[in-house]
Amino acid sequence: MKYRMVTTFWYDEDDAGLLSRLERLFKLKFFQNTVLRPRSDRLPPTRKNLHHVLQPDSDQTSDFRFVVNREKKPLRGTLNVTRNSVWTPSAFTSFLELSFSLSEGYKGGPFHDVNEIRDVLLACVQVGPSPMGFVECGDESYEQQTANFERYRSIDHMAVPVTIEWVSVLHKDVVAQMGVDLVGAAAVADVVAGRQGDSWWIILTEEPFSFLKESHTQRYRAMKEAVGLEAIHAKFPRR
Repeated sequence: MKYRMVTTFWYDEDDAGLLSRLERLFKLKFFQNTVLRPRSDRLPPTRKNLHHVLQPDSDQTSDFRFVVNREKKPLRGTLNVTRNSVWTPSAFTSFLELSFSLSEGYKGGPFHDVNEIRDVLLACVQVGPSPMGFVECGDESYEQQTANFERYRSIDHMAVPVTIEWVSVLHKDVVAQMGVDLVGAAAVADVVAGRQGDSWWIILTEEPFSFLKESHTQRYRAMKEAVGLEAIHAKFPRR
């Protein structure tokens, strides 16, 4: 099954700060075998090389790909940074994305368990920094994908989440804007939630999530209802 870990953020145009945050990310044990621009330069993620790949193009955008070789299973990553000062009005988010596959029992995969996935996502949201991050499952139905996209277009998605995915990380300010008791909602939905530093996290299932499993989709729907996402979305329309 294919999964996507993604964080989005409005870039603050602090190139030195971004460089330092990326350097910290790639020094983590999980990312120790990372290669930048794997199809061409194959660079190790040193500070010098990160500075090189972050140089903006003519549109003041930085965009590079990388591969994390983990347990003989690669994770393919992309960082896209848009410097919004050149756009009027600011209209484009930047993003950090990791794509990977998992078997049902994690055997032979890049992650040992869902807690490791959560920890990597918690590290990735620090890069933007991002107000929230998610791990999405690749077998969502077309109808549900379409519904989520329409919701994405109608709400302020940088203020509150569009959905609660398999693994979700939300900054404390996002949770405050939602106005919800996240731990209480998680207990009602029979899922797990907790806090690390300034970030709250939610895990719907310990095993790899699939929309083809009714028990998984029940938790997906139950958490949405327990949080009251529809009422929250009504308070945060896109401006």
